[in-house]
Amino acid sequence: SFDAKINLLTNNQNRYNYLTSLEPDLPELFKVSQVWIEKTDAIDSAASSAFTDLAFEVKKADGQKCARCWQVLEEVGKSAAHPLLCRRCEGAVTA
Repeated sequence: SFDAKINLLTNNQNRYNYLTSLEPDLPELFKVSQVWIEKTDAIDSAASSAFTDLAFEVKKADGQKCARCWQVLEEVGKSAAHPLLCRRCEGAVTA
């Protein structure tokens, strides 16, 4: 599941505000590497859930896999000291 990215799409401003308030916790909640929230009027009714103002897409996550936590993140490979780790794991091993 860490290879996945979930895109949450909504056309409802209140739902968008609520989801963005939870954004830092959503990857852990869904057990995926990334969650992206978008406010859009283009919600495909065939792809939508029981909620008419919410749809989701599951895609391959962007980035590389962290050697420690296995999350796929774009920040992996950016550190010269620990190129195989994400920022969170780099902080954990250097603390």
